[in-house]
Amino acid sequence: MAVSIPLGVLSSMDKQSVINTLLLILAAAFAVIFTFNFTVRKVANFKSYFSSKYNLLTEKIRWEKDFDLSSELLFDKIIEVINDSEFELVNSDREKSQIFAISKMKANSWGENLYFEFEAKGDHTLLKFCSAAIYGFQGFGGKRNNWEKFMHDFEESLTI
Repeated sequence: MAVSIPLGVLSSMDKQSVINTLLLILAAAFAVIFTFNFTVRKVANFKSYFSSKYNLLTEKIRWEKDFDLSSELLFDKIIEVINDSEFELVNSDREKSQIFAISKMKANSWGENLYFEFEAKGDHTLLKFCSAAIYGFQGFGGKRNNWEKFMHDFEESLTI
């Protein structure tokens, strides 16, 4: 989105009017970006947008963990834990070995997108996890706590 203001218009305005105009343009740009982010955050096809290292408008945390489980079993257990948690399963694709879940918006968070990828390596599986969220109030500590709680619930689900 490009906004152009002829320099002649700005030069004829007083300093405070110029500042107010620029702040209004900036606020409108942020409103458009946030509206776009909220509109597409539940769409699995936008994973690369939200998880990209070049997207400066989202916080991202990535983890990789190796499990002594087959990718099929790990895939099923992750879905089971998501279904028993506060997260909402949006999409799962067994053929691509990918799961997409979200957390709902709360008073202290804009919500969070959770992306799981499974890489089979013989009799064990590498789980690649990415948490992406629009910059908000919660910050990295809250997302790290979400991951730790999720992994605790996962470990508990393995206990018979």
